[in-house]
Amino acid sequence: MTLEVLKRLAIEKLNAAPIQDGAVVFGVSGVTPFWYHQTTKLEVAVYRPLVCIVLQGEKEMQFNESSITLGPRKAIVVSQHVPVTARISQASSDTPYLAVVVLLDIERLRKLSDTFVQMPQKRHRPKTLSAFDLDASMTSTLQRILELNPASLEASLLGNIYSDELHAQLLLGDAGDDLRMLLAENSQANRIALTIAYIRGDLSRPISIAELVDISGMSNSTLYEPVSYTHLRAHETVLD
Repeated sequence: MTLEVLKRLAIEKLNAAPIQDGAVVFGVSGVTPFWYHQTTKLEVAVYRPLVCIVLQGEKEMQFNESSITLGPRKAIVVSQHVPVTARISQASSDTPYLAVVVLLDIERLRKLSDTFVQMPQKRHRPKTLSAFDLDASMTSTLQRILELNPASLEASLLGNIYSDELHAQLLLGDAGDDLRMLLAENSQANRIALTIAYIRGDLSRPISIAELVDISGMSNSTLYEPVSYTHLRAHETVLD
């Protein structure tokens, strides 16, 4: 299985939709192919928990004081809702930027994590964004997902199984520490996730910091440190 196979399958799905740039909802295992035929300007947006896998072209991301460049065979796992500045830095009409995004299912991750034996943490402080190389196992799973016909019986039977497989690979891989910390009941990452879910429950309603402190169980200063809620309220959702 090669990167070229994934590119061909993703392009087939994108060509079947009447769009020049953007995403196509594939409808199996939360997989969404993206493409852009030109570079873009830096834009601020909020990313949901997701994995973005670049198949062609290049993307630049800035988060806090860190800069990340993603090229072919590179992927990034976002374990929290976070404000990110990003742009497509390499794309053309002949060679578009091409990526596959998978929204992470937190409950699925939680159920899978509960079945794992205790695994040692490699990092004491989890990362909100983790970049890693696309490996053969994830390539294989993505290929089998993209080969399915969303309207078929196979997709309805195998889609959830492949989604479990993909989430398990993430838990076992380089981003596993960060995702397991997100799931830990008393971890700061989990408290932030619960707080963000509370905010997103009704974005039109004014919410006080005191209310968020009560929901999260964190102090004012700790709550302010990891996430800019101004960004979260202004920019609700961007996948890629």
